[in-house]
Amino acid sequence: VEIMRDPTHGYLGLDITDNAITGIVAGSPAQLSGELCVGDVILACDGVVLQPGQQVNMIMAPGKNKYRLRVRRGPSEQGTGLPNSSEFTPQSEWIATCDPASGDTYYFNERTGKSTWSEPLPAGWQAVTGPDGVYYFNSATNESCWDRPAGGWRTAALPSLAPPTHGLPQLSVPFQIGVCARVGAFGSPLADLRTVECYGCAIPIVLYMPWMRLVQRQALASEGLFRVQPDPDEFAEAERELRNGCLEQHHSPECYAKLIKTVFRRLPGGLLGRIGPEARELGFLDYFATLPKAERSVVAWLVQLMRHVASCEGNRMSLRALAVVFAPNLYDQASANKLDDLVALEFVANMLSTLASANTN
Repeated sequence: VEIMRDPTHGYLGLDITDNAITGIVAGSPAQLSGELCVGDVILACDGVVLQPGQQVNMIMAPGKNKYRLRVRRGPSEQGTGLPNSSEFTPQSEWIATCDPASGDTYYFNERTGKSTWSEPLPAGWQAVTGPDGVYYFNSATNESCWDRPAGGWRTAALPSLAPPTHGLPQLSVPFQIGVCARVGAFGSPLADLRTVECYGCAIPIVLYMPWMRLVQRQALASEGLFRVQPDPDEFAEAERELRNGCLEQHHSPECYAKLIKTVFRRLPGGLLGRIGPEARELGFLDYFATLPKAERSVVAWLVQLMRHVASCEGNRMSLRALAVVFAPNLYDQASANKLDDLVALEFVANMLSTLASANTN
């Protein structure tokens, strides 16, 4: 969230306690922007992640008037069908996840990327083998106990969205792509694209149309969907149709799938923006919760799409395979450092896998 400092109302026009927004000054830039709500928690300012006990005012530069805040959404957005901070309270870095192949539970550390089949212990605890058997010791508090401490992992749960069987809205053809005639299907900012509700999420019509064609053609079981490339000439024709607000039903499933990836890839700056060290330090779920509302809605829809496709027999596309296929199209790859790009790619793929695996048991 970008916000201007208003000298008339103090630093930001916000009342902040322990980095949680407790009030917004009427008429201030914070109130007029509509981007912040009471209950939101400020996690980072201008890329600097706030440490425990550190206040946002401590890292604000004197004389600077424009700041970029990363926030975790508070309970004021409950009921919107989007995740909020209550689902993502960082009680543990370890997340219990269902392995799609075996159906067994494994544990994934959202910050380090490590995974294990063994149930993790809470932070600070370790198992010790003594003369009388195994006991548990906390080096930070000097506590010890015979019973295994609870709270070493958590479940990553997304709020339930409308099920994939929910009827798809019908659009008249040709459809209007953007908020004005100058907005194109590819390369336009997300805010300029007209949206439609699909599975409880507001998404651009240019994403909805190829998805609707896939569903209408009952083509979700096509082998390698979203991985197999379409015929170049046929795709060029489908691309022209989408630019003109009219996507025909006779194209191959691979054409519609690639159109969805192409819309994502050409969003200016990427749907998820730049995945730098501050994003990786926050972890998957907190980073997702800090995305602007429009971007979170599209990600939530994409998670539903992945679940729907992975549930169809015959396409050989697991949730993990879909996450790997979509990840390169979702973030800003402008970094000159190839290693940074690879780290960002892994972060996005793991974030999609974690979100898509939630509530699938």
